[in-house]
Amino acid sequence: MTRDIKKIIDQHPKTDKNFGRVKFLNFGSSSLDIMVMYYVKGTDWDTYLDTTEEINFKIMDIVKKHKSDFAFPSTTVYLNK
Repeated sequence: MTRDIKKIIDQHPKTDKNFGRVKFLNFGSSSLDIMVMYYVKGTDWDTYLDTTEEINFKIMDIVKKHKSDFAFPSTTVYLNK
């Protein structure tokens, strides 16, 4: 999974190919933590947001392709009768 994510970052025309990092970083209490870091070329805020969104959607597709999912914190609410 990490190799696939690194590949989409390296292939994106608006990212710096020399900096992308994708590493299995840690075992969380209910998750496997993957660090994703990359630089977006340019200083335009909209370009940054568009690029980040594109990469995030592609990461979601990769996670699904590998039959995995994202961990979300759960909350239990107890109601008195």
